[in-house]
Amino acid sequence: MARNRTLAELQQEVYELADVDLAYIDEPQMTRMINASLAELYDLVVASNKDHYAESANISVVSGTDSYTLAADHYRLVGVDVYDGGAWHLMKRFNLHERNQLQDSEASDVNTSYRVVGGALKLRPTPTWSGTVRVWYIPAPPQLSLDTDTWDGISGWEQYVVIDCCLKLGRKQKEDVTELVAEKTALAGRIRGLSADMDDNEPDRVRDVYLEEAGTYPAD
Repeated sequence: MARNRTLAELQQEVYELADVDLAYIDEPQMTRMINASLAELYDLVVASNKDHYAESANISVVSGTDSYTLAADHYRLVGVDVYDGGAWHLMKRFNLHERNQLQDSEASDVNTSYRVVGGALKLRPTPTWSGTVRVWYIPAPPQLSLDTDTWDGISGWEQYVVIDCCLKLGRKQKEDVTELVAEKTALAGRIRGLSADMDDNEPDRVRDVYLEEAGTYPAD
């Protein structure tokens, strides 16, 4: 599936398409511009498909501790599960206004709720149990720094970055960027449409609210 492009390749394509050279914008500046555009492309894909970049990480819960630092690359939360020793259960998010009422609730693994506050996962009520919580999250977009660092353009989507950089350079030079704006808009539409669901085996089904209420999933 990968269509890996190196930072050096992306830089060269921008230099050529924008018709500028190192005297106008040096490599460190170009790298910062490319990373900014890559972050925009990343958010475009995330907004259409939260599954694509999702990862999971386990947190070991300790009795009496209600705050746990999230992964260093944590960007957006997708879901949280708790393991009761035999099955995974869906953990629901608590309303921030309920934070004090919930601390008086009877604590167990399956009735514990979470909320992301800053870079931490807060649990309510404070656990009186020990176990494992699994956090599903979207990591922050990687930054390219070395010439050999790569980005997976999937299906030529990295062209969005090239066009966006050329658009920024064109505006800086006070050029007519109408065609670049139109091309960027078309690319954004293409990426949204194709990234929305990247599993063509069968359509997504209606959310199972009964299973969600039960909150139980078989062990991996």
